[in-house]
Amino acid sequence: MMMDSERTGAMRVTIAAVGENKFGYLRAGEDDFLERLKHYCKTPEATVRRGEWENLLERLPSPRYLVLLDKKGQRMSSEELAVKIQNLQNRSIPEVCFAIGGPIGFPPEALSRADFVLSLSPMTFTHEMTRLILLEQIYRAFTILRGEKYHK
Repeated sequence: MMMDSERTGAMRVTIAAVGENKFGYLRAGEDDFLERLKHYCKTPEATVRRGEWENLLERLPSPRYLVLLDKKGQRMSSEELAVKIQNLQNRSIPEVCFAIGGPIGFPPEALSRADFVLSLSPMTFTHEMTRLILLEQIYRAFTILRGEKYHK
């Protein structure tokens, strides 16, 4: 069963990213999907956090489930990501944090501290584009779980 964002215990989704998004058109897309996501989960006011990896873990909420995006990660279909999110909700995980690295990615010690390492594609995207793609896929996952029209 999916929880609405207004209900107590709804999962919070955070996107942590290194660097700033300098592209207004990508930021507009991010804002659009953040607004859409409010119907499915809690999204913090400052969804995109900035900082170096060394400071990132300290700045993340706890307890949380940490997903690092890395080219070495597991590739999943949109449906598989939806199942992953549903499983986390079923386990009453209060917050899922998706972390996007900078141009050189994450160091090995970061990857070893992740709960899950995800690859969006074998292709390389800028971290600014990755934010938008990730937000769209998270939104798509929630619509899949609800059986809504968007995914079709």
